[in-house]
Formats: sequence, C-alpha cells, structure tokens
Amino acid sequence: MLFHKFVVIGSGQTGLMLSTRLAEAGHDVLLVESSDIGGSYFYSFDEPKKLLQQEAQSYSTQADIIKQSPSLLKEVHTKIRRNTQQKILGQIKKIKQKLSKFPNLKIMYGQARFTSKNLLEINSETEKNLVGFEHCLLATGKGQLSLPSISGLSAVDVMYQHNSFFGDKYPQSLAIIGFTPRNLEVAEIYAGLGSQVVIFEKREPSVILREIDTTCLNFAIQSLLEKGVEFLFEAEAVRVIARNDKIRVEDSEAGYHDFDSIYVEAQESFQDNLNLSSIGINSDSRGVSCSNTGQTSQRNIYALGQCSATNRPGSYYSNILNLLEKFGGGDNSKSRALVLMNNVSSFIQGELREIPFPINTITLSQPVSTVGLSFRESASRYGSQVKYEVLTKQDQAGFIKIIYNEQSGQLLGSALGGQICTNLLAIAINAGLKNWSYRDYRSFLNTLGYIK
Repeated sequence: MLFHKFVVIGSGQTGLMLSTRLAEAGHDVLLVESSDIGGSYFYSFDEPKKLLQQEAQSYSTQADIIKQSPSLLKEVHTKIRRNTQQKILGQIKKIKQKLSKFPNLKIMYGQARFTSKNLLEINSETEKNLVGFEHCLLATGKGQLSLPSISGLSAVDVMYQHNSFFGDKYPQSLAIIGFTPRNLEVAEIYAGLGSQVVIFEKREPSVILREIDTTCLNFAIQSLLEKGVEFLFEAEAVRVIARNDKIRVEDSEAGYHDFDSIYVEAQESFQDNLNLSSIGINSDSRGVSCSNTGQTSQRNIYALGQCSATNRPGSYYSNILNLLEKFGGGDNSKSRALVLMNNVSSFIQGELREIPFPINTITLSQPVSTVGLSFRESASRYGSQVKYEVLTKQDQAGFIKIIYNEQSGQLLGSALGGQICTNLLAIAINAGLKNWSYRDYRSFLNTLGYIK
C-alpha cells in the first residue's frame, strides 16, 4: 500500500493549482487523474473555447469573403483546427514538464474510489493500487451531461460545450438553442468563422438573465447583430428533424428552419463515482456537500472548484487560496503558473476573502459585465431611490453605468460594456470591495476621463 500526505483527485484548473502549489511548498502530493492531465479545462471546454475565440476574431474580418468560397472556408477551418490543437498540446506539454520537476509530486492515472476516510482504491486498465492519505482534496468536474428536452434532439448529431471547441465542426449554418452567456459566446465564435447563426429563445433576454444589467444585454445583442447573428425571441424550439444532410428546427410559432448543425448547452451535474456515500459524505447533482471553505463531513476531505455544491464565482479562488494558506501552500502573492486565470480572478489575486457580490460577465470581443446588482434588481429592492448614470470616454468604445441609491449615496452596482469593460472591470470590482460611495466612484472615473 502507498501513502501520501496529500492526494488531489482531478487535474483540471483546480487540481493543477492545488497540487503544484502544495508541491512547491515541499509537501508530499499524489495527483490522481482518470484520463489525462488537464481534464476538460484544457481538452474540451475552457482553454479550447478561448483559443477558438481568438482564432474567430482573427478571421472575422474575412467572414464575408469566406462565406462566398466553400474551398476557402475549408482551408481556413483546417488551419484553425490545426492552430487550436497545436496550442493546446503545447500547453499540456509545458504543464507535464513543470509537474515532472517536482520530485515530491507523483501522478497516478485511474478511477479513484474511497474505501475508508483515509484510504483510496485507484483502478486503471492495468493495475489496482491502495493509497492511504492524510488529506484528500477533491477537484473533479461535473461529469454527467444531459441535453434539453426537445423532441427529436437525441436523433441528430448535437454540438454542445464539450465537443465544439476543438475545430471538428464548422457548419455553414448553426441553430443555437437558448439565450445564455455561454451560448452568446458560441454564437460570436461561429459567426466569426463564417457560419450563419440563429439563436432560438422562448423568453425575453431581461427575463432570462435578470442578474445581467439590461444595458449590458442590449449592448451584447447589438454587437452580435452586427456580426450577422439572428435572434428569434419568443420562438421556442419544440422539435428537431433530421432531413438528409440538414437539421430542421420547428419553433413554437409553427416556423421551420433548416441548418447544418444545432448547438445546445448541456446540463452538467455531479455523479458520485468516488463512492463518497460509503464514507458518509453526501452529494447531489449540484456537487459534494461541504462548508463554504470546502470541508466535507470528513475533516480531512475537501471539495473545491466545480465539484463543490457551495461553489460560487466570487468564492472560487478565495476558497482554494485559503485552503493552501491553511496547509502552508506557499506564498499567495506568487504568480499562479500553469493555470490561466480568467479576467476577474487576475484582478483579485491578492485577495483571500470572498467577494460579497456577484460578477456576471459575457466574454465577447466586446465584453459586458455586471458587477454587483443590475438596475432591475436594485429597483426591485430599493424602489424609486435607485438611479443610474452612464459614463463614456471619447477614445474608447462602450460604457460604464453606475447604479446607486440616491438617498443613501450607496454604490449598488456597475454595468460595463466594450473596451471600457476591459479597462475598468478591475476598478469596478475594487470599488465594490472597498464600499466606495457613488460620489467618490463617479469623481474617480471623471478624473480618468469618463464623463456623462
């Protein structure tokens, strides 16, 4: 039987961050992965999507020309597929090289199952190992995927978030079902690659995404319309029919639309493949039951990242860093190598406390973000006391909308769009964390050249 002080299960973004930081601090670490280093973060979703966004933006200026030439379209898509795959494989190679430099970090491939609160059985195709541990950190993803309940959907070849970003499919026409932040990002990617994209949604945008300010939503919609994306609101996709080499989508208004492919956002849920129930740890489709710090009912077992049922965008990194600090996981001011952080986390890398307000971002070439409360949510809480002010800057595209309580002067939220969102998101987050007043916030932005 083997023994390690720390066992980290899962080698995606969370698992790599935990294992490398603990190894850097000199701890004895075993990293367990069921498939390959990087997980879905690198192989099927986050990084491939980001790289494909970059490729789409590079080729978006040629979109009209590309659409007119099938041979050119195939040539461009082949090049994009090759570029995306090479960049991902290059990143994975660097990660494995980095991991190999830690003599105190071992990697074991196989499916882990708990046999007791201090013992794991790890099974691969060729061997079975029993591994004892002092602490176990769960960093797996949500492995169960389910598609929306649309008649006929199971009979066609469906694109979804884990099979669409490695460049295997570049349809000339694409139906996207549902108005969600992820789906808007997908729409921009494929419109930039020359696809004719139509989004079906049975409800109004402001009803679906109440947490994102209406000004942000309108800005995002306008940005996508300019790229050729079509929106069919109040038109629910009710049936899908395979017709030769096309997919026919029937909507709730009895309209018929033919496409080369269809994209849906699959629902992701947690499955207890680790045998957690046998050691008294509860879980459901949301993830593993644990405290806000990630601790489960077993004091030496923690659930972090996507597998945690308490995972929230504002606490994702702070929970990981607080745990690393608890176990002496190195200096938290150090650069977080190996893992590419998102825009928000890079702004708050010195913060260990949880962000006490939501940050909702749609990552487009002209991004939008709502920090804190949207105007609609603010008005529902505080009524007519809620006001807003929109500031712009002459040499920058976009806006920043300050949402505040007129009576108390309290800053309630910021809505940002375009280049201004990229430039001011860090300041908006900082203003919320430090409880700036509306007056001080507006005055500071005015000194930066942002005016009404």
